[in-house]
Amino acid sequence: GEQIVIGSGGAPVSNSSNQSFISLNQSAAGTLEDLPGVGPALAGRIVDWREANGGFKSKEDLLNVAGIGDKLYSSIKDLVTL
Repeated sequence: GEQIVIGSGGAPVSNSSNQSFISLNQSAAGTLEDLPGVGPALAGRIVDWREANGGFKSKEDLLNVAGIGDKLYSSIKDLVTL
């Protein structure tokens, strides 16, 4: 089915194929929790990393967040945008 994710503090970004992506640089922690395998603690670490490093420059920057390894990164990289 189709899933449209809307959260406070950051809206998803849509592409031309009508698929929604979660913005790493704009989404609130609650929205990031909609990603598979991302709970409240990890969402908080993503936001903390973003604030400490001036935002994500590439999706691969997720690998610098504590708790995100290759397997989790592979499962969410196609669901996020900058």
